[in-house]
Order: sequence, then C-alpha cells, then structure tokens
Amino acid sequence: MEAYGVVGCLAALAVSGLVFNLFRLGYYLAGISLFRHPLFAGILAWLITQDINLLLAALFFELFWLDLFNVGTYVPPDSVFAYLVFAPLAYALGLQGAEQMSLFLLCCLPLAGLSAKIEQFIRQRHTRDYHVLNKVINEGGEISAVMDSIAWCGLWRMAIISNLMLGLCFLYLLGLAWLSIRFFGSVYSIPWADWHFLLCFAAAGGLLALRIPQAMVCFIACVTVVGAVFIFGF
Repeated sequence: MEAYGVVGCLAALAVSGLVFNLFRLGYYLAGISLFRHPLFAGILAWLITQDINLLLAALFFELFWLDLFNVGTYVPPDSVFAYLVFAPLAYALGLQGAEQMSLFLLCCLPLAGLSAKIEQFIRQRHTRDYHVLNKVINEGGEISAVMDSIAWCGLWRMAIISNLMLGLCFLYLLGLAWLSIRFFGSVYSIPWADWHFLLCFAAAGGLLALRIPQAMVCFIACVTVVGAVFIFGF
C-alpha cells in the first residue's frame, strides 16, 4: 500500500463523507440495520481495496461495542462512524498492518462516543419538531406545509452537523499523523501490536454480549496470563 499525500487525504474525506451519508440515509429512511455495523463497511472496503487490514479493523470496531444496543432513547457509540473516519484515512496514509494502525484505531474509539452524543442532540431537536407539529394539529392548522418544512429541516440539520463532525474528526487524525511524522519521522508504530492482540482486546465486547459468567472468568484469566507474559517476560 502506498501513501497518497494531500490529494489522497482529501479524496479519503470525500469518500468517507459520501459513504457515511449513504449509510445514514439507508438506516433512517430504509431501516436497513446493516448500515449500523462496521463489519458491513469493512467487507465493502476489503472487496474494493483487497486490503485485509481494513476488514480486520472493522472486526475490531464491531467486537468492541458488541454488547451495546440501540434501545429506546439510549444511543450506543457509533462504531460505524469511527470506522468510516479511520478506514479511508488509513488507506490514504498507507498504513500497513496492526503495528501502524493500532494507534489510530485506539484514537478513533472516542469518536464513536462523540458521534453518539451528536446523534442524541439531533434526536432531541427532532422531538422538539414533533411537539411543534403536535401543537399545529391541536390548533387545527395546516399540517402539510409544516410537515414538509420539518422533514427537510431535519434532513439538512443531520447532514450539516454530521458532515461538520466528520471533517473535524479527519482534522484530528491528520493532526495526529502530522505530529507523529514530525517527531518520529514516520507514522508511529507499536512494534508489539498485532491483530491477535487487538482482536482479543476488542473481544471483551463480544464476551460481555454473551452475559455468561464462565466466559467472563475465562477472559479475565486469559488477559491475566497474557499480561504477565508481556510484563515479566516469562
């Protein structure tokens, strides 16, 4: 994989924004739940780029929040947003393997929570719009024009806020890459990181989703053994 420079990063931002908006529309308008899963985006990225690392990164994000569900008013971390910020930029920067990708993976984790907060804010605005519509109906007013206005305002609000957030998150990762190159001469690599380690770390979400005490005990034991080997060098 090669690094594509500034033009590649701008293209990555455009691709990320396009795919993110298509995923949002597919989920909210068509109700297709696949668009809420980073693994689906990872499979598409792998088929297009033939880079298995992008698929493994999607599996990392999928597993990490596997035990959290979108139920009622609760908005779980938006793992597909974090992945769609990470994957195009990682490809544009030419990141290879878990050693170079691990730092960016970990730095993208807070972005999922940020996206969830933004989505919660948008939902609150939609609730206010609903109350306005309900008031118009109770007063016997013309609702068709109000409904059209609310629908279009809601779509534009979601698009503008989401894409602004996406751009800021891209700048955040680009700033991280620039600092890494400036101080280390290249994108900072974590030599001991590999996909086995990262996926075992992310598998905590999968085990929590199972809600099986024996699985939790097994997982804690494995982490303890691996940590002891890593720290004391047995």
